Amino acid sequence: MIPSDDRAQYAGASGHVLAWASFFFCRLLPVALLLVCLTVLVGWLVGDITPIFQWLSWVPAVAMIPITLLACLLSARGSRRGGVPLRLASWALFFFMLAWACGVDYGFLRSSEERVDDLVLVNWNATISPGEDSFEDALAHSNEALRLLAALESEVLVIFNGSYLRRGSEWKSFESTFSHVTRSAGAMILSAHEILEARPLLASNGTLVIKIRLRHQGEEMIIWGFDLPSSPSLSRRILFDSLQRKLGSLDQPPPDLLVGDFNVPRSSRSFHEAFPDFRNAFSEAGSGWSGTWPAFLPLWDLDQVLAGPGLSVIRYEVVASPVGMHRIQRVVLRR
Repeated sequence: MIPSDDRAQYAGASGHVLAWASFFFCRLLPVALLLVCLTVLVGWLVGDITPIFQWLSWVPAVAMIPITLLACLLSARGSRRGGVPLRLASWALFFFMLAWACGVDYGFLRSSEERVDDLVLVNWNATISPGEDSFEDALAHSNEALRLLAALESEVLVIFNGSYLRRGSEWKSFESTFSHVTRSAGAMILSAHEILEARPLLASNGTLVIKIRLRHQGEEMIIWGFDLPSSPSLSRRILFDSLQRKLGSLDQPPPDLLVGDFNVPRSSRSFHEAFPDFRNAFSEAGSGWSGTWPAFLPLWDLDQVLAGPGLSVIRYEVVASPVGMHRIQRVVLRR
């Protein structure tokens, strides 16, 4: 039989452990989770001006939803003084992240009615993972990808890193649906409108920028296609400062449209400062989820379309691809 003094000491020790556990899970952990969320918010506000803020600014709102929800659930069990403000802060951040994901990262009722004279452009970075198995899988799904691209009814199709598609048995018939087809520095351009020019403007250190000049409804349209470096450790501030300087020194007429894989999210400050006169197509007329990468769980909108002052965006959507690391973007434009 345990002496009464020992039982009292054991009960006291157990009470202290439970009290500390309750304090940790119901107070310290929710506070820590909220601090993480507030740090991310600061990163969003500051933008990708330094490596640390670059990482923070890339954290998607949808990833913050389970973190803030966990903080809400844990803080709900706390009964100590100060528990009410903690619960209010947790729920406020949860609903903020939820509203951001639903209202900013997802497009509702932004598109307009399409007309027959609108231009439909489709862009896809068809990059696949390295390795023989990945290549064989891409070949096996190439015809499925071609049928999907055909269903999108594009008038201009710009594909980066998709040479394996040409090995599909349906490529010839797919290619024949476009009256103008050309290739430039790893990009394939297929168009129902006359292609006047297609050539690289920049091609070095993992940066590819091509110029596409075509005739649409009797007027020339200039499109710049981008495939930028993907290394997460690369400073986007330095990248876009350099890109803006190099493109500005080329003595080229300004483009009407920018398309491609920019490898930064839509909210990137460096990205916006490099192209201040262009508007993001998803922000203007996006429908559905904005993410394009990775294709199986697209948390980041790395592939984008930016319209210049002479174009209106009627509709923009992201389409799931049967193969590749990126999803497909489709945009409807009007002069």
